Amino acid sequence: MSVAQPSPQPEVVAVPVAPSEPCADCGVALTGPYCAQCGAKRFTRDEQRFTPYMKQLLLERLHLDGRLWKSLWLLVTRPGFLTVEAHSGRFGPYVSARKLFLLVGTVYFLFGSGTFFRMDVMLGENAQRYQTFVEHSARELGVEPTVHREHLEARFQRVNKLAQLGSVVLLAGVLPLLYRRPRRYFGEHLTFALHASVFRFLIGAVGQQVHLLVGTWLPSILLVNTVFLVYFAVALRRVYGGSWPASWGKALVLCLVSILTVFLSIAAGMTSVFIQWLPG
Repeated sequence: MSVAQPSPQPEVVAVPVAPSEPCADCGVALTGPYCAQCGAKRFTRDEQRFTPYMKQLLLERLHLDGRLWKSLWLLVTRPGFLTVEAHSGRFGPYVSARKLFLLVGTVYFLFGSGTFFRMDVMLGENAQRYQTFVEHSARELGVEPTVHREHLEARFQRVNKLAQLGSVVLLAGVLPLLYRRPRRYFGEHLTFALHASVFRFLIGAVGQQVHLLVGTWLPSILLVNTVFLVYFAVALRRVYGGSWPASWGKALVLCLVSILTVFLSIAAGMTSVFIQWLPG
């Protein structure tokens, strides 16, 4: 009786394992297309080729633009809705209040005047005295009056815009005084103030176009403040609750605060122009 011989086992050949590629951001070994530690995407030089690069850029821009336009549409048509969503932790479908404020504010300040006011327009009957001041200070500096005038205007606009940006914090600081119960964190009030400020940028841009059409500031200022008052009332009631009379009253207070910040920003801008030329 023959005994079956065991078949020979194939020889196991050790296959060298390629060393793990470290994450370019944190240095942890990568085990997939994304880093398990920091979430960064694995970098490959092929992504820098023209076609993959432009494809990724296009996808990123379309994704942002889709959320941006959706956020702007909801901001205008449903006052306070984005703030409620942010307070509930639903950030995914929308651009955050901070980013929305930076995007719209940048466009508003770069491509528009950024303000309803210019030095020569505001001074009205005193425009000739301002021109005399410009010529006098230009002679002291040894520059052309036209160049110096534009320099002073740019300084006024710069300080004025910075003061407008700071008004967001002032607006957020007033809200806790109007709504003491239930107590909210400052960041929640700041989110409301950021959304309201974005709407003010948008309606302000419309007001500037009205000014260009009618040639005077009064209709545009009335339009902007009336629409802003209505927007405030609806947004406050949606975010903070309360009755309509209370919401209208608090909206009026916030509107007055916004108007006050405009005057303060103008005062800050004019002070920056004239302070260094005061005698003594």
